[in-house]
Amino acid sequence: MNPTIALVCRGDSRDPGDWSGIPNSLARGLQEVGVDVRHVSADLPASVRRVARRLFSHEDYPALWTAAARARLWRAGAVGGVLQIGTEFRVTTRARLVTFEDMTVRQHVELGDNWVTRLPKRSIDAWVERQRRIYDQASVCCVMSRWAAESVSGDYGVPSERVRVVGAGANHVVEPPADRNWIVPRFLFIGRQWRRKNLPALLRAFAELRREVPDARLDIVGSAPPKDIPGVTFHGTLRLDVPLDRGRLEHLLRTATCFVMPSWHEAFGIVYIEAGMAGLPSIGTAVGGAREAIGPGGRLVDPGDEIELLGAMRELSAGETAARLGTLAREHARRFTWPAVASKIASALELEPRRLTRASAESP
Repeated sequence: MNPTIALVCRGDSRDPGDWSGIPNSLARGLQEVGVDVRHVSADLPASVRRVARRLFSHEDYPALWTAAARARLWRAGAVGGVLQIGTEFRVTTRARLVTFEDMTVRQHVELGDNWVTRLPKRSIDAWVERQRRIYDQASVCCVMSRWAAESVSGDYGVPSERVRVVGAGANHVVEPPADRNWIVPRFLFIGRQWRRKNLPALLRAFAELRREVPDARLDIVGSAPPKDIPGVTFHGTLRLDVPLDRGRLEHLLRTATCFVMPSWHEAFGIVYIEAGMAGLPSIGTAVGGAREAIGPGGRLVDPGDEIELLGAMRELSAGETAARLGTLAREHARRFTWPAVASKIASALELEPRRLTRASAESP
């Protein structure tokens, strides 16, 4: 079959900064395994958005995104398959359709994500129904984790044979240093949504840890407001497209001894994979799909149990333990690459890519 697909999503899948870089990374992975990608955006042109704000309510936007996606997909020409990321819109195609997501709307609602729950109930109900119809239309529903797969099957009634767990890859890879100092515990947190990422609990747990381990350090990267806390350094938001920021972030990944992000939930947590690639063990959340991202290279904690979080940080303060789990984290993370994800999605699309890389053959 023609190894050319249309990748349809909100935003610009050619932009590494859109949607946490996932569409762009996946597109590059597909190209690496020999699949040609035509980028199709469901977003409205800027001129149309200005008019839409005056004439339409938020409930009308899914229909507008659907119209934009269908028009651009038609202009993209004949393709061997369509990969749809996200379910804010629907596409009409005679080609084989595969979806790719990290979690379902039902999961967002159950976990209380405010960007979903603040919508009117009728909008949420309409989104769930639209997602159900998209899943019914799709030949295969691809998700990052078994946690999401359980919702696609259990909440939406999709037969398990039409649901595939394909994982995710690292968007930013830092090679671990040969001479990392494991003696002094240095924890690293990276996250923009610092409340959902449970940073306040982490700061309280770290303050307790410092009473036992006075030399312990904690570096915070993200939009959290800085506070004067002993042992804690706030670095603000570091952008990968700014060379100075990128260098600072890479330095933190090479000098840390443990990554910690005890989020209230994580659909998958690509940052755990990126920490593992840098040779860092992780302390992550037990809620969501992080278990698959962290694997044997770290510890999972109940985000509401600060004593459990403190215990994990105490355990990972021991240099020998952190180094041992860091090695396991590195081995585990190397199995998660975007070419590997792309090869599984190409298989779901029943494509025959022109080439497969060794990395794409590896399977998480």
